[in-house]
Amino acid sequence: MKKTLASFLLTITAATLVLCSFSPLVEAKTAVDGYSDALREIRAQRTMAESRVKRIKSKFKPTSLEYNEAEKLFSDAHAQFDGYVTTIASMIRDGEKKPNFDSISKDAIEANKKFINYVDNITNVAPTNFTIDPVDVSLKIITWVKKNKQDKRNEKAANFEKNTTWREWSNIS
Repeated sequence: MKKTLASFLLTITAATLVLCSFSPLVEAKTAVDGYSDALREIRAQRTMAESRVKRIKSKFKPTSLEYNEAEKLFSDAHAQFDGYVTTIASMIRDGEKKPNFDSISKDAIEANKKFINYVDNITNVAPTNFTIDPVDVSLKIITWVKKNKQDKRNEKAANFEKNTTWREWSNIS
């Protein structure tokens, strides 16, 4: 699941980088901070999910239906993000400039959204607005990849995976 979040974030970043490459001003800015933007946005998804795990663990017993359903939905989101992060890290490492991971990013975001909305609903919290745009994040990553050499990409890919990996349900407290 940890790799799923990272993969999801990389997809979002790569799509963002592609879109930004159409404007010289945006491309120059993205080359500098696209990687950081993608990392921040994907980590935000992970943080939102982890906060819901903590809420479930504090309000429901592990034997309850709500707890078990939340854990199931989290596991799905975790798996989706694991694939997304892996895809993005591979793209960064390999220097792939035109990856096709629209469905991977959308699936990861949808799975996380489903988990978060479920938890918000059963814990009587106002629904969360999702502002993350998979295409925007992906474009940022693609632009960053175009501008950086292999050694830098290897370092960033390892850092990206390390900083976007999701923790297992049992390790969140």
